[in-house]
Amino acid sequence: RDVPFRRGLLFEAVREDQRIILVGTYHFGDPRHQQTLDRLRPLIAEAAALYVEAGPEEEARLTRALTEDPTLMVDPTGPTLPERLSPPEWQALSQAMSDRGTPAVLVSRMRPWYVAMMLGISPCMIRIMAEQGGETGGLDHLLIAEAEAAQIPVRALEPWDTVFTLFADMTPSEELDMIHAALPAAAHAD
Repeated sequence: RDVPFRRGLLFEAVREDQRIILVGTYHFGDPRHQQTLDRLRPLIAEAAALYVEAGPEEEARLTRALTEDPTLMVDPTGPTLPERLSPPEWQALSQAMSDRGTPAVLVSRMRPWYVAMMLGISPCMIRIMAEQGGETGGLDHLLIAEAEAAQIPVRALEPWDTVFTLFADMTPSEELDMIHAALPAAAHAD
């Protein structure tokens, strides 16, 4: 309660003649994005750059890497998830991933960190993205489009492979803990 600036999505930080606007983004579509976009449009037009988690170049590089090397998301040689989880855990995971459009035969070989991330996405959002050809309609993408239209450079805060480096040093037990932590909430994601 005593934490300053604990509420809001839009913040400004100023030091001498330097200024940065921080925006909390949601990576999926929401009708409230338009109000935020309208508020930010004039600020983007004046900006030296727009910094986002991953810009168009990073997203393209990630997509290319996943296409060229499926082992980034799939473990073709190690024990399968049904072998690593208890039968009730595997059943719950299979159902949760089926709800997200991924059959158990594919899930069985997926890397646990990827499965855990997928469990955090609601089945409804996955269906909407599929209907929109993979487009999320998220605020970050709307801001990128706005910056590109205004010819403002878009820069990434993270390299394209951050997601892989985050999980590279996890032990097999820690990987499964990610699934154990994500699975109970998966049914409530919508």
